[in-house]
Amino acid sequence: MQDQVAETAQIFPTALRDWAGNQSGGVRRLFDDASGRPTGQILKTHLLNRLEAWVQSLVQTPEQTPRVVLLVGGPGNGKTEAIESTVDWLDQAFGCNDTLRQNLRQQLMPEAGRAVPRVARAEVHSSAARLRQYRVCIVQDASVEDAPDQSRAELLAEELESALDDPQAQSVYLACVNRGVLDDAMIHVSEHGPARAHSLLQAIIQAVGQGGGSASCWPLERYPSVAVWPMDVESLLTRTRDGDPAPATAILADALAEDRWPPYGSCPARLMCPFCASRKLLAGTRGSAELMSILRWHELATAKRWTFRDFFTLVSYLLAGASSTAKAGRAESPCTWAATLAELDASRIGQKPEPRRSSAIFVLVASLYQHQLFARWDSRVAKRLREDLRELGLLDNHTALGLLTFLRSGSGVRPPAMIESLLDSLCLALDPAVADPGLEIPVSSTSRLKLRDIDARFSQSVASGRSLLLKHKCLYPAETELMGRLAELDRELSTPALRRKRPDAATRVQHLLRDFACRLARRCLGARGAVTRDQQLLAQYQRIVEGGNDDEELLFSAAREVSRLLNTNDKFEVSLTTTFGQPMPPATLRAVLITTKQAVKPRLDSVEGRPIPPMRMLRVGRNVGEQTIALTFDLYRSIRLLESGLSRASLPTEVNALIDATKARLSGPIVRDPEGLEDSSIELGASGTRIELIGGRFLPVSGSTT
Repeated sequence: MQDQVAETAQIFPTALRDWAGNQSGGVRRLFDDASGRPTGQILKTHLLNRLEAWVQSLVQTPEQTPRVVLLVGGPGNGKTEAIESTVDWLDQAFGCNDTLRQNLRQQLMPEAGRAVPRVARAEVHSSAARLRQYRVCIVQDASVEDAPDQSRAELLAEELESALDDPQAQSVYLACVNRGVLDDAMIHVSEHGPARAHSLLQAIIQAVGQGGGSASCWPLERYPSVAVWPMDVESLLTRTRDGDPAPATAILADALAEDRWPPYGSCPARLMCPFCASRKLLAGTRGSAELMSILRWHELATAKRWTFRDFFTLVSYLLAGASSTAKAGRAESPCTWAATLAELDASRIGQKPEPRRSSAIFVLVASLYQHQLFARWDSRVAKRLREDLRELGLLDNHTALGLLTFLRSGSGVRPPAMIESLLDSLCLALDPAVADPGLEIPVSSTSRLKLRDIDARFSQSVASGRSLLLKHKCLYPAETELMGRLAELDRELSTPALRRKRPDAATRVQHLLRDFACRLARRCLGARGAVTRDQQLLAQYQRIVEGGNDDEELLFSAAREVSRLLNTNDKFEVSLTTTFGQPMPPATLRAVLITTKQAVKPRLDSVEGRPIPPMRMLRVGRNVGEQTIALTFDLYRSIRLLESGLSRASLPTEVNALIDATKARLSGPIVRDPEGLEDSSIELGASGTRIELIGGRFLPVSGSTT
């Protein structure tokens, strides 16, 4: 009986609960086979391929191979998997017959009551290729402190200095370190030395930063014995540089494996199950690919990144409800939770409306993956809606009370805290509910509709919009049922008896109802077809970022438009009497530098020995005064909207701040460079008086600025 229960518990979607980051499957512990690795296999990444090649080089050509390796990044990026895999490869390459792994395992998995050491050490006598002796040092987490009189910054600086001080090249140092510890160590060595560690840390921080440019990470530029790799840069949603499938694609494919799910319609909730329906949708011809596109566009639009832990948690949430379904108890499967809601909804007939029963159908629909991705609803309207429903006498209507309860709670289903902010930013950036009405959206394998046509039908009535969607069979049973009830409430609000009693309240509720239904339809179809806000601009921006130096047309076009933002009438103008972030002083107190146009060109970054950069950089200015500016999606979107007629005064605050900061950085070197000032002038006050550098002196020139 116990074996049968255990086997049942492993079927999806129940087993997907453990994929969440706060469960056993979401966190990998070193050398603990019972933790992490939810798919049961090692996911191929470019870093793992690089580490495996590094181990082979360490055996075959040790004199030409880095001995100090730093993996830089925060939690959830796969550092534990990288460390454990590397230890296994070292064990095999050195011919240790599992002794190296067991030695390090005993140190890093001590008995209960004993602390895990910061550094695990092992002596290795290699029997492969050349007979050599190595000292292997593993730092699983450089933020750990195990010396009472030394900070983590001091310990890291000391370890790096010791690893470099190895004339016989016998030490192998492998450490996981987050950026905060690197910064702390840099501050420490800046104040206390030693100088060699200071230079090394400076090179590391520059190489793994956004502005690293062409500086090699592997091996580190100017330090052939050191290699670093930023693990929080490369996306899990794109194919690896080695041609392997995107890690996220492999994870999702495992979660959608048909043999681990009950057949659609056979679970306790039958056709009303949102989790089995989500699995069927995502396992379709384009389902997974469209989800990957949406998540990748979110990374590009927000400059955020989905880590392994985030993505496992997302899959758990989309396909098992994660935190919401778990509230009912671990013994109840997500399908049983959905069946309970379906039964509660069915029991509404003949019963007095109450919030939980009346909102059950709304929660079922909100648990479909497309509505969990885009789950923002304006809860501020709930107060006014309640007053209007009371005036209209509709608080005893199941659909009306369900809508009120659903909007009051925000969405009815709250995501896990670990990914709540990510999903919130995803909805803000990509919500199909506010996508361009001119976009076409697939409603079947052969048919497409413009969003404006869907909007027009729902503006007439919910029934009209519902009939259009039913014609193309693009709604799932729970969505069809909810749309039908919303259409019935819409018809009731149109009856003369109700409208005569409270016409204003009836109109407000009807407008809200139709808007709700239209947003629901847009999100349903938009998520399934990857039709989102700024879709076309995001597709262009993706080509710029992922096309490298080969796709230059869009990149050079963007550089030209940024140049127009920075320069005015082929001149570069910047205030010299304004501190960045402060308002302009009165006209009589202004001093404005007017100089030659500042060129803006793409920076052609090298990808040899570096991860693929998450965004492109532009070079601004000339010679020693040259600055870099990040081509963020907000900046790219702004310049394209300016081309379409947007007023410059309407630019986002972030873009204006980026442009102002770049101008401020450019002005400093210019005013300090006599050669740069030869073709420049400074305009003083409101009178238009200008001074120029003539013969080494600033002299006024006649005339005013034209």
